Amino acid sequence: GTRVKIDPVRCITNMSTGATGIEVSKIFYGMGYNLTVLAAYTTQSLPLYDGVDIHHLPDYFDMFEFASNLNLKKYHEFIHLVAASDFNPVDEKIHKIKSETEKLELAFTKTKKLLAHTKLKDISYIAAGKLTSKNNKKGLDEAMELLKKNNLNAVLWNKASDAWNKEKTH
Repeated sequence: GTRVKIDPVRCITNMSTGATGIEVSKIFYGMGYNLTVLAAYTTQSLPLYDGVDIHHLPDYFDMFEFASNLNLKKYHEFIHLVAASDFNPVDEKIHKIKSETEKLELAFTKTKKLLAHTKLKDISYIAAGKLTSKNNKKGLDEAMELLKKNNLNAVLWNKASDAWNKEKTH
């Protein structure tokens, strides 16, 4: 999950571990693909394979800028599994918010989606991940909507109830 700053020492992120993206990259590496991995904040160990270009970009804006400046002409596939921040605080505080503050209210604005890049239209195969809180047909419909809206080749659908279930792996 990427993070956005609230003040110089605090941020907002999500509970993504990066496990799905890491497992998918292992599979493609094992199949002989050349990989460029954009890794957000993760609690998982990133495999260090020869020839894999790994970029650590835990900050949403760093991730967005890096992805915006990729030379996409050298890529045939783009698999977007980053749990990018959907919202950004309207005001990033310049100074640390005092811990004595009794009540803190923050306003947020929507961030841009990485999949919204028009440059991605030149790539022949695009897949993305979709996490939903719905475990039924409604959740599947949300994943299918992402597929159609962005003209994707595939969607990896994850359900929130499975994603952080400590009783099993996914």
